[in-house]
Order: sequence, then C-alpha cells, then structure tokens
Amino acid sequence: KDAPPPRMAARVGTEVPFDERTVGVVLLKENKVQDGYTLVCAGKDQFLIDTLGRRVHEWRSKRSVFAAYLLDNGNLLRDGADTKFAPNFQAGGASGFVEVVTWENEPVWKFSMLPATQFLAHHDLEPMPNGNVLMMCWERKSKEEALRQGRRPDLIPDNE
Repeated sequence: KDAPPPRMAARVGTEVPFDERTVGVVLLKENKVQDGYTLVCAGKDQFLIDTLGRRVHEWRSKRSVFAAYLLDNGNLLRDGADTKFAPNFQAGGASGFVEVVTWENEPVWKFSMLPATQFLAHHDLEPMPNGNVLMMCWERKSKEEALRQGRRPDLIPDNE
C-alpha cells in the first residue's frame, strides 16, 4: 500500500521550472511558505501537492468537491455536490454527500442527505478527534416561516 511521501525540502526563492509545474505553483518565495503539502480541490479532482506545486497524489470523485481533508491515516474525507438530487437548493456550496476514501480512492464509508428537500450540507465539514464529522447544514424554510423568524421580505426570491 502506498503511503504519503516524506516531506520534501523546498527550493525557496526559486522559480519552479515550467516542466515541473503540475497544479499551480509558479514562484516559491522565501519565508512565505510552510513546510509540507497542500490539498487542492478542483471540481471532481483533489490534488495533494508539494511546496513546488508538483502533484504528489490525486483522487477523483463522482461529484464536485468543495472541501476535503487528508486524515492522519492517509484516508481522504470529502464532501460532494450533485444539485440534480437537491432541487430545492440550487445555490453555490450545496453539497449533500460526505465520504471517506482510502489513499487508493476506495470507499470506506459514505453519507448522503437524500432526498435533499428539507436539509442539505453546505460548503464545509470538519473531522472531529473522535472520528465523527461535523457538518454545516441548510434547513429549508417556507416563506411564512422565514418571515416569522425576521427575514426581510425583499430578500425572499419570487415563488419561494
């Protein structure tokens, strides 16, 4: 089983050669970067890159991913969005799926809030020390419920 690679020493203050650029680092400035890796979510792809921007590892999801966390055991915790399953939540950041996959992108567990008619995970999640996952969620309210709670009427879209 492949494990995450050891930390690499960065060539600080040097331009990253064009043929070594894989995800986005163009210039590495001295005292402006932390040692280690960065996890980048780009649509359905998640990339682990080193300080020079070289792709160290990648995962691919069936859905767009807003947030992902590399766990201590090398597994990846990520959310996922598929708005066709959430017709009542057609805004940016609507996810609804959470899963953990191995380093090899094999599923460990998954959770969905389907059918997403009343609640939907939103933008981010947080791995907890006990292994649980904290999720921020939207709760859909009727126009009447929103007005009773103090929502400004001029901010409620038509037909809501």
